Amino acid sequence: MSDPELAPFFEGVDMDRQMKKQAGFLTYAFGGSGAYAGKSLYLSHKRMVEGGGLSERHFDGVAGHLVATLQELGVEQDLIDQVVAIVEPTRGQIFPHTQQ
Repeated sequence: MSDPELAPFFEGVDMDRQMKKQAGFLTYAFGGSGAYAGKSLYLSHKRMVEGGGLSERHFDGVAGHLVATLQELGVEQDLIDQVVAIVEPTRGQIFPHTQQ
């Protein structure tokens, strides 16, 4: 929330609810138990992409924060690389029209 590039996208968002949604999605994305029952990544971000200025630059920022956090927590680089390999394909789900 302290990143001035990303913070505007979370103005007025119930962060407790948002964290629960993110935890559920990440659990699913990383092969945890249970099914993800939320909106598709495309639908969840569509309004922000089409009218709010959300771009792949912001995706890169979020991914960068994820990597930095994992590094700060002492996660080994090979595991971080695995996380990035799982997260990166979601870019095309959020920004399908920019993918080749």
